Amino acid sequence: MEMTYRVQNGMKLPDLTPPEEPVVTGKYAMLRESFLMEHRPLQYLNLLTNGTLNQHLMEIQESATAMLEDLMPRLQKEANLTEEQKARNPLQWAGLMNNLKHSAEETILNDLVYA
Repeated sequence: MEMTYRVQNGMKLPDLTPPEEPVVTGKYAMLRESFLMEHRPLQYLNLLTNGTLNQHLMEIQESATAMLEDLMPRLQKEANLTEEQKARNPLQWAGLMNNLKHSAEETILNDLVYA
């Protein structure tokens, strides 16, 4: 590994920059990153300097998306929401679906993002 240095105030200091990684985007990844920066700064800095921050954020995003896709059908089944109800009263169905999605996202945030 090659190390480069810069001179500052007559002292040689190493140039420490984290490795370049692709930027991870997604709702849950961004929420996790801001949670780490605000509430777990040491963990954030360790992930950043090890070069594993984006990998960690990608895993959180993928896990959260999979968890949402798994939870929504189960919650629909528990609430007895059917396509027949959707055809009969679409506004009520949409409201109930929004409530279920909010419940699922709250579970995801507590279990993955803010854990």
